[in-house]
Amino acid sequence: MKRVFLLLVFLGSGLASAEPLTEDNPCFGSRQKSADIDQQNHMLNFFAAATTMSPLHGPLGGEPGHGSIGLDVLVMPPLSCAQRIVWQDLETGEGGKTEDTNKSPIVPRPHLTFAFPELSGWRLYGSAAYVPPVPFAGTRNVLMGFELGVGREIGSLQMGARFHASLLKTIGDIATKLNEDDEDLVDFYLASTFGLDLMLGRTYGAWTPYLSGGVLDISTIFYVDDTGVMVNNTSPYFGPAFAVGTEADLHEKLALAFEFYTVPGVIYTGRIRAGLKF
Repeated sequence: MKRVFLLLVFLGSGLASAEPLTEDNPCFGSRQKSADIDQQNHMLNFFAAATTMSPLHGPLGGEPGHGSIGLDVLVMPPLSCAQRIVWQDLETGEGGKTEDTNKSPIVPRPHLTFAFPELSGWRLYGSAAYVPPVPFAGTRNVLMGFELGVGREIGSLQMGARFHASLLKTIGDIATKLNEDDEDLVDFYLASTFGLDLMLGRTYGAWTPYLSGGVLDISTIFYVDDTGVMVNNTSPYFGPAFAVGTEADLHEKLALAFEFYTVPGVIYTGRIRAGLKF
């Protein structure tokens, strides 16, 4: 019987495999009992935070009356040995294994953005992102998100605010089996995020460095098929999220953005956006 809560990362989940927690396993020295519920909650929050709709643009959201279509590349940080240990018996800490989740270092995500014509000095913009449920390595994953924002130039500064939301759904044998002879069953993971940010930036030639800070709410559902257990996230994340980055108009048709994004205590990561303007 699987007694596992570990989520396997989007676009890499079906490739992951389990290793018995023996002295031959390099994670053996990091073994710990999963009675420490903090590890479970971190895993449930981690993949939701890794796929949020962070800004990846300055406070104004683009040129009025124009948009862009392109690709975001979200960096997926590797999980440590201690973060990848799961147990068959949570009371005794016996029957342990580690999951090989560090298969996909990036998550590619197509995006579409548009900034509406300026009105009384205010700029309203929106973005959408979507990855369809294409079967991959035994799982089907859906990733979608959107944002709505408003910005304004005040002197030499740019200021703005944005609301964003995202959803990640994975269906497949997510909680991998402890024994090779066990049947592959279909598990279900659903994560959603909602957030509100304030932004500040300034243009220097073709570059617009920016800062973003706000609040993020994470909700998760994880159903393990062979046990019929709905894994409870006893500490869904609700707290601050920050981004620092820069966007660049290097060509009249090419827009780039580079960003460092963090949900403190959950994830620290980098992101890149490339888009063709229209």
